[in-house]
Amino acid sequence: MISEEFPLIGILDEEKARGQIKPDELKALLCEHIQVDPYYPILIENLSERGVAFEEKTKIDIDLIFQIFKSAQFIKAVPSFYKKRITKYTIRLLRAALIVYTRGFLTYGFLWRKNSEIQYRMKQIGDCASIHQMKEFEYLSTGIPCDAEVIRSMLWIVGRTISDNILEKWLELHGDYLENKNKLMVHEFMYLFCNTKDRKELVTILLSKDANVSA
Repeated sequence: MISEEFPLIGILDEEKARGQIKPDELKALLCEHIQVDPYYPILIENLSERGVAFEEKTKIDIDLIFQIFKSAQFIKAVPSFYKKRITKYTIRLLRAALIVYTRGFLTYGFLWRKNSEIQYRMKQIGDCASIHQMKEFEYLSTGIPCDAEVIRSMLWIVGRTISDNILEKWLELHGDYLENKNKLMVHEFMYLFCNTKDRKELVTILLSKDANVSA
C-alpha cells in the first residue's frame, strides 16, 4: 500500500483566502495557462484604478483581485460567455486557481525541481482547467460527472493520479457541499486536483523501492 504523504486538501473558503502574486505571474497564469486572455487587461485596468503600481517588486493581494471580480464594473466588461463557459464559472475558476497557486499546492515531490517550481505549478493548474473543459465539451454540460472512473480517466490524460482512498474520502467529505451533488464544477475539481500526484514521479518512486528491496 502506498502511504499518503500529504493531508487532504478540500474546497477552501474563498472569502477568507489570503495570498500575494506578482504581476508577471498573474499574466502568465491567466493568459498562458488558464487562457482567459480577455480577462487580463480588464483586471489590470481595475487594479490600476485602485492604485496598484506594476513594478518588479510589486505583489498583489489576491483579496483585492477577488474584490474586483465581484464588482459590477468588472463583470460588465468581461465576456459573458468565453470558451463555452459563462462568466460565473470563469471567475470561480480564477479564484480557485489563484488560491491554489499562492498557497503553493501542486508542488509535491521532486520532478518539478528540475525546472521552475512556478512553471510547474502553473502548468498543473492549466492542465486541470483544460481537462475539465474538455470533458464538459464531451458531456455537453456544465460540470463533469462526480464519478470516480471519469475522474481517474481525466487525470490519466494529464499525467496525474490519485489513490482510491483519497478520492473516495474526498468525494465522501464534499458530496453534500458541491454546487451540484452529481457534478464537479471547475473550481471544485481544481481543489480535488490538488490531492493528485505526478504519475511519472510515482512510478519512479515505486521502481526505486522495488530496486532497494531486490538489493
